[in-house]
Amino acid sequence: MNIDVFQNLAYPIAVSAILFFSIISFIKNFLKEIRERDKNNEQLRNEYISYLQKCNSELASSIKENTEALNRFSKILEIINYKLENDGTD
Repeated sequence: MNIDVFQNLAYPIAVSAILFFSIISFIKNFLKEIRERDKNNEQLRNEYISYLQKCNSELASSIKENTEALNRFSKILEIINYKLENDGTD
């Protein structure tokens, strides 16, 4: 194709045409790569969001368990404190 363009057209027009088609080809490849990267980044972002949601759920569960344990421990301390106060006064 390149040889036909040079034979049929004047040299400056042929060079301009080749450069134009080269630029278009470069832009198409560049846009294709950008779309692929965008797709991969979107997938990675969705995986990361899923991971963060899972970690957040696990953290909330751990906090709930620790709060319940602290409440039980607090009640035990209250009972011990009550017994110590009442044992000294009896």
